[in-house]
Amino acid sequence: MTDTPPAGSPHTTARTATGTAPRAGLRVAVVGPMGSGKTTLATRLAHRLGLPHHSLDSFYWGPGWVPAPTAAYHRQVRDAVRRTSWVMDTASVGAAQELLWDRATVVIWLDLPRWLCARRVLTRSVRRVVRGTPLWQSNRETWRMLLSRESAPCLALRRHRPVQEAVRRRIAGTPPVIRLRSPRAIDAFAREADESTLRNALTRPHGWRTPCSPS
Repeated sequence: MTDTPPAGSPHTTARTATGTAPRAGLRVAVVGPMGSGKTTLATRLAHRLGLPHHSLDSFYWGPGWVPAPTAAYHRQVRDAVRRTSWVMDTASVGAAQELLWDRATVVIWLDLPRWLCARRVLTRSVRRVVRGTPLWQSNRETWRMLLSRESAPCLALRRHRPVQEAVRRRIAGTPPVIRLRSPRAIDAFAREADESTLRNALTRPHGWRTPCSPS
């Protein structure tokens, strides 16, 4: 299976940031709307825990921004989640995401407001266009894409509520959910969370928790 992450994204590491090898069986799903900081948080957690990281977008997009065939996309996701340990992130909902939820041992939900996520996506897209930043399969955002109705900022505005509502519906009966509701809480979690933080969540009743700094 080939996973081509965006430039600067996480790679598989052999040991945690503290130098200890992680125990098997820790599978972390980071979910939330576009612009909430999922990939950034997943990158930091993967580095700290010494786990492989994948963004589901890297499986979905082919060269030239052509979506992968549905069967091939689901096959890649299925193969990835079957592994013993991982950190994965996604902003979408659907059959592929169900595969992720079903295998995750803990879910981290980034629950940020729509206006903030949209602003972040706009800023990020402009920066990527100006810098020519390569993304999945060497794709790049362009001014033409940015000015279209299907631009990332427009999608962020339209999809925010459906994604958040889908996450809320999926909460019942899921693995433990760690809900982070502000950039400050997300940053604190990224700095402080370790393997014991996530494994302790496994011993708690299914539900909502907001560890580290308050929102």
